[in-house]
Amino acid sequence: MKRIQTLLVDDDSMVLQLVSRVLAKSGNFDCVTAVSGEEALEKMEKQTFDVVVSDMNMPFMDGAELLQRVHDLYPETVRLVFSGATDTDMVLKTVGTTHQFLSKPEDLKLIESTVRRALYLQEMLPNAELRRTVSAIENLPSLPSVYMEVERELSKPDSSLKQIGALIEEDVGMSAKVLQLVNSAFFGLREHVSSPHQAASLLGTNILKSLVLMVHVFSEWEGTNGSGLSLADLWSHSMGVATKARTIVEVEEADRGTREDIFMGGLFHDLGKLVLAANLAESYAEVIARAGEGTPLTEAERRILGATHAEAGAYLLSLWGFHDDIISACAFHHAPSAGGIEGLTSALVVHVANVLDHELRAGADGSRQQLESGYLEKQGVSGRLEVWRDACAGVDNDTGEEEPSQT
Repeated sequence: MKRIQTLLVDDDSMVLQLVSRVLAKSGNFDCVTAVSGEEALEKMEKQTFDVVVSDMNMPFMDGAELLQRVHDLYPETVRLVFSGATDTDMVLKTVGTTHQFLSKPEDLKLIESTVRRALYLQEMLPNAELRRTVSAIENLPSLPSVYMEVERELSKPDSSLKQIGALIEEDVGMSAKVLQLVNSAFFGLREHVSSPHQAASLLGTNILKSLVLMVHVFSEWEGTNGSGLSLADLWSHSMGVATKARTIVEVEEADRGTREDIFMGGLFHDLGKLVLAANLAESYAEVIARAGEGTPLTEAERRILGATHAEAGAYLLSLWGFHDDIISACAFHHAPSAGGIEGLTSALVVHVANVLDHELRAGADGSRQQLESGYLEKQGVSGRLEVWRDACAGVDNDTGEEEPSQT
């Protein structure tokens, strides 16, 4: 495995020594330090770095300005903030340019695992231009502001559902969409939900958090942008897969945490389509055209773009800081065997849910997805398929959007 070239930026030399020492213990990080943003940029002119880890509060050039410059000049570089800054406005300045915000000193040990995971998934994108495109995404924010505030509230030991609801209410459009979704039939709630606070109380913070993120991401796009990808169709299919995936693990009597993670994995499984279509509209229009002529979508993506939506989406989710089960569900939802993990994994469940959702929608667009039947048999779950199919067939996925015609 190649050594990871890391640039650490902080005006506190003690912090630089501490972080360097922690990363050095792994035996795979080569760390270069800089005590200012200006020095960091000078060193980046002379050397290529895989990751930049910066403090926020520095004199002359703060972390937000530095990472904006890194974003513009070296978009493929993984950009992390490691800071004790608690000023909300200061933190939110980094939303468009920072992949993750880690807090001093609690998240020190997360730096290594965060970087390793991002770079592993980066290797799934052999096309260098595509890697730069995904890493540099601005119109799909690295951490949408409301989501970031919700995440911060959730990290508190005494996190408040009331406060989370209040944060969502700050965005009128997001509040309207979340309530529309929560009150649709697929959540199976027996009472009408009239406020984000009530939604948080009934659904739980993890599912609400994923809805907030997806609503914000989808709200970045108006129309089809010339790529040929329908936003309404993608949203409807994403919700259908999420709901079916959750239904499958409910049938298998999984605990609540697993059900919520599986739901999020289903919700985000096709995020890469939005990433590619939003940023490479002309190329993705060609992908969809070839798919319409009979070429499997993932094959068309690989021929034209050098990678599939599954890989692009998983890489972005990794940069955003989602944990492995959700990333794996996105990366391997077409081929769970490629994930190399045994058992009823998130990738396997979302794979089945994706196929079942396409089956139920086939009357509208004629699309088909193939089950990895041999893999299901190897995992000892092939006999459960009809049970899952029957359970999912009874799920109402109406989100208030039109039925899909192209996903």
